[in-house]
Amino acid sequence: MINKLISIMLCFTLLTSACAPGRTGNVSTLPTEAATDLYSPIEAVELAPLLSVEAPRLEQTAGAAPIHVSSGQTFVSPADGLFFTLPVASFILAELESLEARYGVSLAAQRELDMKRLSLTEETWRLRLNGDRERFRIIHAGDREEIERLVGLVSDSMTARSDFPWISVIISGGMLLLGIVVGFVSGFILLK
Repeated sequence: MINKLISIMLCFTLLTSACAPGRTGNVSTLPTEAATDLYSPIEAVELAPLLSVEAPRLEQTAGAAPIHVSSGQTFVSPADGLFFTLPVASFILAELESLEARYGVSLAAQRELDMKRLSLTEETWRLRLNGDRERFRIIHAGDREEIERLVGLVSDSMTARSDFPWISVIISGGMLLLGIVVGFVSGFILLK
């Protein structure tokens, strides 16, 4: 019998708390802010060209030694190996110019490759940042909507009628009486 009364009281308590409007005290609401521009995408920028390396310069030596030897002249060296002959000097000059041209082409190709790598890296990071910004913007918008919904619920509960809920009490009391009557009837039937 005591178990039945306890269960009826619990049922009455649950019904009363479910039917009665809640009241809150001293609840501060968060101010609603305008949407911020924190999550706008990063625009692509034009990369500046890589600094070019200056081609090596030939410095002319000052002095009595001739730079070019004409083909009709003979030149006698004062010592073996000090001066080059005309074919050897021509070969060295042609090799130097060829080497400068090859290095220039190689340097231009390497610079172009470095620019492509730099552009790819910059575009990859820009896409990653924009993806993260978009994801954070969506999360932020969802959080703002949830905050606005909760603030609305709090303000609704604060402005709700503060009258005593007589209808809820009458319904809960009727349910209590019905529970007591059903409990006594079922107890009376079970004891026979």
